[in-house]
Amino acid sequence: MELNEVRESLMKHGVSSEYGAVRALMKAGWWANMSPTFFDRDGGKTREYDIAAVLPDLELEPELDVECDHGARGKQGVVVALACEVKYAKPDAPWVVIRPTGIGLPIPRMPTCWPPNEAGSLAEFLKGREHPLEGSGCATDDFWTGAGIVEPEFKPGGSQRRAPSFVAIEKVCKASEDLLQYHVERTVPRSPGSFGGEPPPEPADGTPRLIFVKPVVVVSGPLFACSIDESGDLVVAEAKAGQVMASYRSKEYAGLGQVVDVVHLDYLAEYGACIKRLRRKIAGHWLASEGASD
Repeated sequence: MELNEVRESLMKHGVSSEYGAVRALMKAGWWANMSPTFFDRDGGKTREYDIAAVLPDLELEPELDVECDHGARGKQGVVVALACEVKYAKPDAPWVVIRPTGIGLPIPRMPTCWPPNEAGSLAEFLKGREHPLEGSGCATDDFWTGAGIVEPEFKPGGSQRRAPSFVAIEKVCKASEDLLQYHVERTVPRSPGSFGGEPPPEPADGTPRLIFVKPVVVVSGPLFACSIDESGDLVVAEAKAGQVMASYRSKEYAGLGQVVDVVHLDYLAEYGACIKRLRRKIAGHWLASEGASD
């Protein structure tokens, strides 16, 4: 096989888009690596996904060693990571995010975090904060409000029975759970009650106060948002990003109730920078809470 043929084959498999996503995240100050793995409990085997990214600790980010929201300084104590799958949407096969109408019962979605009993507090804190999808053309008022996604041109057949968007969303939800467990095992001291449903141990020096993992699907190609206006007509426009509700259930997964951010590759660096700013606000809030309880 000639070099050009190898290059074209890699392009078809989306390798250039994965490199572009890693470059965008690194530009925003993230550490990122390609081809991480997670254990898929449905299939009972290890699977690969595209990118795992994590923000360095505050001590390694001099430009962020500034006062937090409440005026405290020092070690951040908050780990934020992304489990990303990168997908190419063909020019004639766009992805369309269906924006919520505001009608119907709200379905709560909790963040994937440790300690698990902090999920509700984190979700509540993030309401009204800077939204990582602000200005994307598809942001909502609530950080945890998701919608749906369709691929109008997708036609199931052969080995491809499920839409690529559904497969990618399922994969990053599973991977985010696995990535959270990795960071917990890597940074949290073991104790008999650590993973047995009992309250976690008190954090030791150097132990994160909070670990938060966000599932993300990065789209290279046409991404649109669809909504309905007051007259009942469909309105379709280009979007930089959107949010999708994930409600995957199986024998091994009792419902991955997460909201997945679907982000266009061109917007990924800006998205990463926004999550970085949001992480500092989370750190400031948790440090302030610690100070109040001391």
